[in-house]
Amino acid sequence: MNLRAEPRMFEDAVVYLFWETPEGGCQVRTRAVDYSSRGLRFKTSGNLPPGKILWCALPSQGIYSRARVCHTTGSFWSRMTGVEFLANPLPAD
Repeated sequence: MNLRAEPRMFEDAVVYLFWETPEGGCQVRTRAVDYSSRGLRFKTSGNLPPGKILWCALPSQGIYSRARVCHTTGSFWSRMTGVEFLANPLPAD
């Protein structure tokens, strides 16, 4: 049973991620898997820890939002990360 408040929309597009470390800023380009008005799931080779705050840009959908990492699952070759938007970038339908 899917308990999501909003359906996921599938998207295979470029996602840009930005965050800060003690050494400076980081930028990563990866691929989106799906998104909703509340969050985004994308492929990643790194392990972003839950609670990490970052900026997400999904230009194909006009999404530019600050987000919090909820989970990172999978192995090194097929890792997925899910984030929750901290500001609502899309109007709720």
